[in-house]
Amino acid sequence: MIDAARFVAGDRPGPSLEYIESLKANRAPEEIVKRAEKAFEINNTYDVLEENWDAIQLYMSVKTQWRTGGTTGQPIGLDYVAVDVAMNRLGIKNDAFCQLQIIEGEILKYWAETREQQ
Repeated sequence: MIDAARFVAGDRPGPSLEYIESLKANRAPEEIVKRAEKAFEINNTYDVLEENWDAIQLYMSVKTQWRTGGTTGQPIGLDYVAVDVAMNRLGIKNDAFCQLQIIEGEILKYWAETREQQ
């Protein structure tokens, strides 16, 4: 679940779309562009275990519902009212809520690490 959380937060190895576009713009050899595109495709695919599917589906439906706080306006957690609405509309059981909290915590941790590196 932690790896899935980091994946949806953006933690992916390999080339970005911007990098691939820059290769094309700079007329890199076709072989290099194709290799970068294949690496991008591989690194942007993630298999989810069946027992984690509801939690991932729930997160994907509320991923824009972050509460922010402090003077920096950084995300501090998901809006649980929106989470509850999504759970009811999707018919997702309460078990997924605990998994969602793991995802939420890992994403916040990943974003904090990313900010520290900048």
